[in-house]
Amino acid sequence: MSRAVVSLVEESLYWLCPCPWSAHTDFADVEHVSVPPFRTVAYCRWVDHVDQTRAELPYDGLLKFVVPWMMAGIILREMYAHGIGKNSREELYRIMEEDLKALSDLLGEQSFIL
Repeated sequence: MSRAVVSLVEESLYWLCPCPWSAHTDFADVEHVSVPPFRTVAYCRWVDHVDQTRAELPYDGLLKFVVPWMMAGIILREMYAHGIGKNSREELYRIMEEDLKALSDLLGEQSFIL
């Protein structure tokens, strides 16, 4: 059981977990959500919402455009090699929602998964 949870979190949610500015999430009503960890997620940060990421970068000038462009290319190549990058954007978000629902069902009313 624990191997399945670790695999789900490490292999799927790393790429797809929602970020605060995603159209698929609404964290306005949630007080306990910690924003910085959500902003480290690969696809959302560097591909889907790169304009918001670019605005947060501490770089000026050319680096502000080169770094996101390079990161998006790296992330997309890694996602494709992983296998999850072969899906469309809509399929990626569907997979993310199904994975988060599975974790939620597993957790239930407990404070911890295992």
